[in-house]
Amino acid sequence: EFPNSPISFVKLQEEWKISKKKKKKCGMKERRLFIWARSNMEENIVISLATTEDAPTIAKLNLLFNEVDASPEVIAARMSDPNCVETVILAKAADNAVGFALVRVVPSVLYPTSHAELTELYVLEKFRQHGIASGLIAFAEQIAVQKGARSILVQTGDDNIPALSLYKKLGYEEYDLTLKKKLF
Repeated sequence: EFPNSPISFVKLQEEWKISKKKKKKCGMKERRLFIWARSNMEENIVISLATTEDAPTIAKLNLLFNEVDASPEVIAARMSDPNCVETVILAKAADNAVGFALVRVVPSVLYPTSHAELTELYVLEKFRQHGIASGLIAFAEQIAVQKGARSILVQTGDDNIPALSLYKKLGYEEYDLTLKKKLF
């Protein structure tokens, strides 16, 4: 289970490795993961599941990251849709959102385990290099495990060297080729 008290990011990684070995599933209802970022930042970084109340903040971050101007109402409606398969994770410093991640986990018809994909990852530039992205990824991985996935995919641009370096540092390996076709 996610701890109720602050822990260091290094400790989080150790506990994640231990829980993977023991194959424990982590319940995440309204529980929060607290991370002390490895930096000289004065505030603690809190990483938790986002709620529809966070939609205005998510809309602002999404506009900065994806240049998609979706209204908070649209984002809240998508988050509360029972058919939504993405989970939104939010990182906050002093109650201000500084980053987000989305993880998609869907059951498979042909395989015994669920399919998981880290679909979005963004941290405001001035908060990068403080362990926040790593914390968001670790939280997303916990969600994937809880929902029955044994692995997780991530797609990023082959020219996004910082992202590629981060993913490889966290154990991600080149896996497959992705193709895209516009439908309209």
